[in-house]
Amino acid sequence: AFCGRLEAQIVRRLLKLFEEFGISATWALVGHLLEQQCPQGEIPHPEYPRPVYSGEEVDWFFQHPDLEEKQDALWFDAEHLIPAIISSPVRHEIASHSYAHIAFGAPNINAEAVKHDIYKAQSLHAERGLLFETFVFPWNSEGFHALLQEAGVKRYRGSSSRWHDRLPRVFQRAARFLEYFLPIAPP
Repeated sequence: AFCGRLEAQIVRRLLKLFEEFGISATWALVGHLLEQQCPQGEIPHPEYPRPVYSGEEVDWFFQHPDLEEKQDALWFDAEHLIPAIISSPVRHEIASHSYAHIAFGAPNINAEAVKHDIYKAQSLHAERGLLFETFVFPWNSEGFHALLQEAGVKRYRGSSSRWHDRLPRVFQRAARFLEYFLPIAPP
């Protein structure tokens, strides 16, 4: 997600570099950044099945700003970066990073919330004329692969196991460092 002015500057610099060198990239966006209007009643997004996680003590959207707060870069594209990515002369892919950044693989996740999340992200992509074919799992927490496939997702990024994951934790960091110098293809 785009969090503020510094991140916006970085994204704009990256876009210029990608354009200069003809490099396309995949940008994984949280769907809420594509929102133009948010349904809001007594609680934000009343249409979203609650609770998102069984046993949650506060509502998932408790930090959602008032509707007048469209400048909140954590929730909205206040810096207008998405149109800059879409209109770039280099063709970039806009992947989904879910709608509300929920952990699809959490054991206490509400399946109805996941279904709604996928539907909402997919519909916002469609409204903007964006493909909904690549999905990046928030926190690499994988789950509901069949629902994503039904929604048109063809590729995803989740957790990837590496050869050093089987080592004791104390050696994993050194092994990751060593991996940069070894000619081992990533999974």
